[in-house]
Amino acid sequence: MRQILYCSNSTIPGNEADLDDILSQSRNNNAIDGVTGFHLARA
Repeated sequence: MRQILYCSNSTIPGNEADLDDILSQSRNNNAIDGVTGFHLARA
């Protein structure tokens, strides 16, 4: 088992719809690769 922690900060303004799009694409890609985890976003 491997654990990866990734932290980032946005450099451009975004909105909830942008985060929903990122989450949807990430879930799809992660399912293909067998990756599990979570996305924590704060405003």
